[in-house]
Amino acid sequence: MVTQVSFDLVATFQRHARFLSKKRAIVEDRSCTYSELWDIAGEIAEELLRAGLRAGDRIAVACAPGVDYVLLIVGMLRAELVVCPINTRLTPSEIDAYFTSLNPRAVISDEESLDIAERIGTPLLVLSETGGRWQARTSGPRVPLPSAAADLNGAFIVGTGGSTGIPKGAVISRNAAWMWATCAAFAQQLRQSDVEMFGSPFFHSTLLTGVLSPLVAGATVRVISGFNTDSVVTAVERDGGTRLAGAPTMLQRVLDHATANADLWRNVRVVQFGSTKAPPGFVDRVRQALPGADLITGYGTTEFGPVTRVYTADFLSNRDVGVGRPVPAADVVIVDPVTMRILTAPEAEGEIAVACPWQMTGYAGAKSETKDALLASGHIRSGDIGQFDPEGFLHFRGRYKEIVITGGENVFPIEVERVIADHPSIVDVAVYGVDDDTWGERVEAAVVVRPQTSVTIDEVRDFCRSRLAGFKIPRSLVIYDDLPLTPNSKVDKRRLSEASRGRRDP
Repeated sequence: MVTQVSFDLVATFQRHARFLSKKRAIVEDRSCTYSELWDIAGEIAEELLRAGLRAGDRIAVACAPGVDYVLLIVGMLRAELVVCPINTRLTPSEIDAYFTSLNPRAVISDEESLDIAERIGTPLLVLSETGGRWQARTSGPRVPLPSAAADLNGAFIVGTGGSTGIPKGAVISRNAAWMWATCAAFAQQLRQSDVEMFGSPFFHSTLLTGVLSPLVAGATVRVISGFNTDSVVTAVERDGGTRLAGAPTMLQRVLDHATANADLWRNVRVVQFGSTKAPPGFVDRVRQALPGADLITGYGTTEFGPVTRVYTADFLSNRDVGVGRPVPAADVVIVDPVTMRILTAPEAEGEIAVACPWQMTGYAGAKSETKDALLASGHIRSGDIGQFDPEGFLHFRGRYKEIVITGGENVFPIEVERVIADHPSIVDVAVYGVDDDTWGERVEAAVVVRPQTSVTIDEVRDFCRSRLAGFKIPRSLVIYDDLPLTPNSKVDKRRLSEASRGRRDP
């Protein structure tokens, strides 16, 4: 008789508890070993089931990132609950709309997030640590919990970025979650000796890529609450951080300190960045500040995770490597945006679509959106425009939803941004469309300028004139101290456009 070996996150953590029992798994204000992670997660699982939850229940989680959150996630997985992290920065109307499709059986909250959890109006469980043991208590007369359809195959439902509308919940199965974390660990070159310094929120796909992936690899995750230079320096000094991950806007804050304190940062061996485009000179600045570190970036979405990678050798090749080549087991293709047929012609431009073992099964409570996203070939549409070069590197051209149609002409903001970013006075730029009585939409640029410098719309237009067609050149310019970001650390273009609504073309 052949013994069936289980391959999933729970089985992986059980093995780590045996073979890496004394090794630190999670570190924040306190640390937790792999043995403690397994044992405490078991206690949490028992408490949750005792509170009336059942295997397959979708449970929304509104908690602050940290050791407790990771313990809760593993406990929920052990109880076979579906983990649904909630973006606590959403407005009440956005939360109402998201919860209509998510339809969770209950919400789990910590004390810090009680206000938003209670506002949701779904049955609430509050987990508080008492005497080193977890206990579940209900808030108000909310027992017994109402019945809900069980999703016995689901592990996570992760909200999309929501930068162009209400987030959708991407359903990730238990097998897909394990494949996602395992394949990401390989592509990110993780080692058991690593200490991942993670400062992003837990309510989007970086939870799988930046937290669960290092844990699957048997590494240590150092959770950084309130990502800033001081908190990162503490992680390097006290906890021996070896890997630094985040959006370029986050990482730039610590590079000056690394340049001035080279000895402290000598053990940092990987800098991984993503979520948004890197500003001009960012790669060179990282290599100067952390000369011993490898750089990794790439492309991915909530629906299918990270599927391409760029490594240091690619950056040093003196060629445009775009967002990298596909990782193993990810089939990245270009499809015609109208017929949805896969384009095989060399360097064909179209919509990026991906099929991989860890992709979502669909959007929670959104059959029509799921049908639109899933192609007959099994690939998932990204909504992004891309193109492969002859050497297999994928080049991101922009998002279809961000196309600016001005005077009947299509403008891809990323193309304009790349030109404006080369202006010597500009350190950051975002280009978007604004309603305009004459042109339908006008191209507008929001910029951040270097200290002790200034720039005008006429200067920007003159700078662009030799490199862009006239209809692509911005008709208006807004100067910001810092560009607003979404909770996923991407530039919030919707907010920029709304702020300019009604402003006349200068």
